[in-house]
Amino acid sequence: MSRSCCQSSDEGPRKCFCGVPVTYLTSWRRNNPGRGFETCQWSRSGNVADGCNYFRWVDKPQTDWQKEVINDLITERDRLLRQRAVLKDKVKYLTIERNKVLVDVDKDRGLDVGEDGTRVAARSVLNTLRLNHMSFCVVVSLIVVLMKLFS
Repeated sequence: MSRSCCQSSDEGPRKCFCGVPVTYLTSWRRNNPGRGFETCQWSRSGNVADGCNYFRWVDKPQTDWQKEVINDLITERDRLLRQRAVLKDKVKYLTIERNKVLVDVDKDRGLDVGEDGTRVAARSVLNTLRLNHMSFCVVVSLIVVLMKLFS
């Protein structure tokens, strides 16, 4: 940071040394998670030649405890997002496998099976109902887990 202040005016937004309104961003790095700062909108490219390199923290520094809690929450959120992606893949795989088994059962029973291997008409309605019920159960389970984590 070459200068420590920017132009301030009661008539509008704060401006950096380039004369453009500053950009307000939030840091998500481990040493300042969730801490707000202002910067020159042109220096965001990472190229030193762009903009005036204006930078100023807006929020007060966080305590070590605050940093630890926020970083733990971010880590847990990321873990839950990865777990959700794995579970979604499992649901897709199991749905495909279930449909294959149902087609085989329908064929064994001598039921009318369409060219694509599904029972005509009734199969699509049943699958929709089953998937909606399964989706509802997954969403409720995720809500319960998140409530336990953040309470």
